[in-house]
Parts: sequence; C-alpha cells; structure tokens
Amino acid sequence: MDYGVGHGLPTAGIDSIVHGPKGRVWIGTANGIVTFDGAAFRPLGDFPLFTRDLSGARQPIQPSPGAAPLTYVSHLLRDRDGAVWVANYRGDI
Repeated sequence: MDYGVGHGLPTAGIDSIVHGPKGRVWIGTANGIVTFDGAAFRPLGDFPLFTRDLSGARQPIQPSPGAAPLTYVSHLLRDRDGAVWVANYRGDI
C-alpha cells in the first residue's frame, strides 16, 4: 500500500522515520510529526520545544526570521530507554 497526503501524511515527503513506543511508527516531515499505528496517521500535535544551555538549564527555542520552521523535522531517533528524540533543520534537539 502506498500512503500519501490523502491518507493523513502532512506532506508527500518523509525526512525521518523510526519505530517508536507502543508499536507506533513516528514519521518526521517538513510539517511536523505524525504517528502511524497500522491503521491511521495521527498528528503528534504542538509540542513544546526546548534546548539546553551550557549550564544544562532548559531554554525555550524561539523561531528565527528566515530560518527553517521549528516543525521541519530532520531526524528521529529512539534511544535504548524507548524515548524518541527529535531534531529539526535548525539543529535543535
């Protein structure tokens, strides 16, 4: 089966994909993240984006004029504890 925008993907292009927790597939696109459970695509929704400064304190990520949108996902990675890490094209993790 071929899936596309008409099936619930936010864009035709997929930039990253990972098998996430609870058996869902996480798909990173230029318009955010969707999960797929084998039957339907579901947008992950708005999620707060934070980075850490050199002291380890959390700092909110602010959009920069002319930069790639924060929702433009470049990489997804699942660590050994099952957490899914998200990176965008600005270099935020």
